[in-house]
Amino acid sequence: MGNHRIVTRKDSEEFQSKLGQLADSCREKGTLQELMVAMATIMQREMTGPQAARILPHAGGVDYIMRAVEHTLRGDPTMNFYVLQKLDAGVDCLNNWLSPKAAAA
Repeated sequence: MGNHRIVTRKDSEEFQSKLGQLADSCREKGTLQELMVAMATIMQREMTGPQAARILPHAGGVDYIMRAVEHTLRGDPTMNFYVLQKLDAGVDCLNNWLSPKAAAA
C-alpha cells in the first residue's frame, strides 16, 4: 500500500530527543499541557491529510483516537461523551483493518 514502511524507535530517536527537550522546557514554563494538546492536534490533523492514507493504511482509526486524546488533554469534562464516541469509532476502524477477515480479503 503506497509508501507504507515500518519506523523503528531508532529511526525516530532524533525527533524524540528534540521533542523531549521541548517538553522539558514547557514543563519548566508550566505549559506542558498546552504542548501535549498541540502535539495531539497536529497528529490528528496529519491523519486526515491525503498523504496519511498512503503512509498509514489505517489512518482513519488513528484520526479518531487522536481526536479523543486531544480533547482528553484539553481537560474539558463536558467532552467526555465525545471522547468516548471517538475512541469507540477509532477502535472499530482499527479492529476492522487489523482483523484476520480483513487481511484475507
